[in-house]
Amino acid sequence: MSYKFILTAVSSVGDAHQKSDEFYFADGLTSVIKNACNSVRTRNICKGRKHIFSVISCREHFSMLCDYLYHALMKRNNDKVRIKVQYALRAITDEIYAMTGKEDDSRMSMLYIDGSNIYASGFGDTHIYHISKNSTKATKVTFQLPTLSDAIISDGEDSEADERSVNTWSRCLGKLNAKDEYLIVGSYLQSLLGDDAVCDVLSASHINSPSVLADKAHMVDSSCTVSALHIMVKKTFPALWISLGASLFAIALALFFLI
Repeated sequence: MSYKFILTAVSSVGDAHQKSDEFYFADGLTSVIKNACNSVRTRNICKGRKHIFSVISCREHFSMLCDYLYHALMKRNNDKVRIKVQYALRAITDEIYAMTGKEDDSRMSMLYIDGSNIYASGFGDTHIYHISKNSTKATKVTFQLPTLSDAIISDGEDSEADERSVNTWSRCLGKLNAKDEYLIVGSYLQSLLGDDAVCDVLSASHINSPSVLADKAHMVDSSCTVSALHIMVKKTFPALWISLGASLFAIALALFFLI
């Protein structure tokens, strides 16, 4: 089964200087212009087998990060096994974390779609929300947090792989389902409104939730950049079936007038 995604993306730049700024990257669309974060509101239809939707907060290298994500999006993935795809996603997340300089205030929340499966990853504070077609209430996507033993292991001399497991995380969310919705918000927006308010807005506003949340957050505090992405999953129908349907309709219409 094939899918398309209705993307709604919002980024509103704060009116005060801040050490870390925030931007979104969504299937090649981004709020970064000339290596600076900008205010952007857009809606687009995304098609294909592979997709990357993310919100990143860091101090610099915005354009470089977008270029990296674009090349990761364009890179062909021949592995269809879920665990291998998740491992590839973990490598992308690790690389982005390294590119941000591993600063304490760096954050990322990412949705990665490959074929009919959807994955989530991130580092720092990660804020991804989901509402299924069969539910009226949105929930937050959670990750298994690093344990104390993981942190102790990562202090060893030969602990590069273990360090990645402590600082970044990922998980498979399962199969895509038509009419499911996902929302990614930046850390500052979440800190202003809280998870309950974000879930309530997603449940009530759906495709318009990024704009509603950004406006609500700036009413509370307009000093920092806030970003949000909403993704609605839709089925796509092969061109052959569309053509066949149109042909059958034309035949039925002709028979109607003959009668």
